[in-house]
Amino acid sequence: MLVDIHAHLDFNDFDVDRSIVIDRAKNVGVSFVICNGVDIASNKKILSLSKKFSLIRPAFGLYPLDVVKLSKKNVDKTFDFIEKHVDDCVAFGEIGLDYTDNLHIDKQKEVLLRFFDLAKKYDKPVILHSRKAESDVVKLVQESDVKKAVFHCFSGKFRLVKEIEKLGMYLSIPPIINHSEHFQKIVKEVSLKNLLTETDSPFLCNVKGERNEPKNIVFTINKISQILQLDPTEVEKIIFMNAKSIFF
Repeated sequence: MLVDIHAHLDFNDFDVDRSIVIDRAKNVGVSFVICNGVDIASNKKILSLSKKFSLIRPAFGLYPLDVVKLSKKNVDKTFDFIEKHVDDCVAFGEIGLDYTDNLHIDKQKEVLLRFFDLAKKYDKPVILHSRKAESDVVKLVQESDVKKAVFHCFSGKFRLVKEIEKLGMYLSIPPIINHSEHFQKIVKEVSLKNLLTETDSPFLCNVKGERNEPKNIVFTINKISQILQLDPTEVEKIIFMNAKSIFF
């Protein structure tokens, strides 16, 4: 009953062995992998892959650093595709804000709020990117009255982590918890009922420098279990039920 709520199996990194990667995930007990789109081509590829592989569940999105490169016409095309295929997706993601280069912040916010409106219209969860923009993303979630949100790989301050918990939202924990004090602290201080697991494959591997893949959810579960001194089966079950409650 393992779950990976944020991965990018559509990326070219997996073109040579995608079927093998998916088989490895199944063999360790992964129930589903939510593949997050980053642009219209990515959303289309994920939709196609979901029809080929039952393990893959689509999330359609528009990555904030891709937003800044697009004309309004192309942003509209992305939203048109998403609405046309909204029944095929379990969430809207990967979406959010990225202030790494302080590029077109107003445009990023405009698109994010548009996704929030879509999430409320179709009663879908959002999967949020918030690099160097954690405070603004939390604030916009609060102001927009979004009901179901996952903060993917959240690196913000702990007052924001606790605010997310207070809102009843989720934080997803990647395999880098095995060498990240930040994510270890989140697990110690946040209720297990507010946690999910992700890989962000091909990124954020438990082994530095290696390509990540969904089977590595096992390492995240084992580390969470070790920190909380709980049986891994119990942790796995609770996180599975968390995922079921927000996505299904």
